[in-house]
Amino acid sequence: MHARCGEMRFARKAIGLFMEMGEEGFEPDEMTLVSVLGACGDLGDLGLGRWVDWFVVDKKMEVNSYVGSALIDMYGKCGDLISARRVFDSMPNKDVVTWNAFITG
Repeated sequence: MHARCGEMRFARKAIGLFMEMGEEGFEPDEMTLVSVLGACGDLGDLGLGRWVDWFVVDKKMEVNSYVGSALIDMYGKCGDLISARRVFDSMPNKDVVTWNAFITG
């Protein structure tokens, strides 16, 4: 099997589990959001990625290096560079991971 095909299958499975988690009444934590944002980027699922961004803002979660970089990476992979820049600019503390995500995007 081609490696990219395997990645896509994993990304679809991750998003399916994320949806199931919500249906069961569980709220995602930071690491869950980072994982699902990676899957959104791999699949180009900008709609779900934007929902995760909204969820982070709505729950007043800290946009730390992990979540911020995952949002920047997802937006970059989905071609929404304006939103990637918005997230980057809104982060008070930028580190090497954040800068790499922004440069790569």
